[in-house]
Amino acid sequence: MYFVPKNVNARFEFLPGFGLKELFLCGIALAIGGGLALLLGVFDLPSPLRLAFVIVPPGIMFFITQPGIGGESLFDLLGRYRSWSFQKKLYLNYYEGGVENL
Repeated sequence: MYFVPKNVNARFEFLPGFGLKELFLCGIALAIGGGLALLLGVFDLPSPLRLAFVIVPPGIMFFITQPGIGGESLFDLLGRYRSWSFQKKLYLNYYEGGVENL
């Protein structure tokens, strides 16, 4: 047995870029898909269609949480965009005499 330092990401990753957070998100997607499949069972839909509702949401979440070329996943990028969109922004208006700060 060997010790892995706390700041190493490989300690909490099952696959490269897929760790506990991504597993939790896929579990949530699986629960939502299973709930939809049970709900569609009330309407007597065929089993392959209901099975697709169980398999597709976790699969989509898996690919959304996989890191891309830059090392960030689409899920992370959407979170950064959301936090950026709620931040206060500074717009500078230019006019002939210089810059006017509103």
